[in-house]
Amino acid sequence: MSSDATGIFINETHTSAAIWQYRVGKMILEGKTQFQTYQIAEVPRFGKSLFLDYNIQTSLLDEYIFHECMSQPAMTLHPNPKRV
Repeated sequence: MSSDATGIFINETHTSAAIWQYRVGKMILEGKTQFQTYQIAEVPRFGKSLFLDYNIQTSLLDEYIFHECMSQPAMTLHPNPKRV
């Protein structure tokens, strides 16, 4: 995470030549577990977003993609998906 005169950013490093920055409107929760760091932050345009080890995992903007991928296998395998 970095901060400057214009606000707080979460930096997601992809390669030595590519870093994505997410401006944090409001930090809701942050901490560290035995395995990773985590942040839940309000990010302009994306809404509430989950970051693990400073990498975005999901946000309100794209959560439907995440849930759609989880529901389709169950719907396909269920014998009567109309009642799920």
